[in-house]
Amino acid sequence: MTRRGAPASEPPDVAAECGATPVSLEELYRQADFISLHVPLSAETKHLLSDTAFGQMKRNCIVVNTSR
Repeated sequence: MTRRGAPASEPPDVAAECGATPVSLEELYRQADFISLHVPLSAETKHLLSDTAFGQMKRNCIVVNTSR
């Protein structure tokens, strides 16, 4: 399994420690079989899962949204 993560406020070495490779959100949407979202609600995160985002995802992508 390949782990990919969208860029966040953490330095790249944090992703590396978790075994993830940072990618753009668009690339994440296109490539992911699973997306697990764990972010607080803010102006920057409010529309991470938009119609546009779902339109870029694989048809069988499983999305788990635990955010708020």
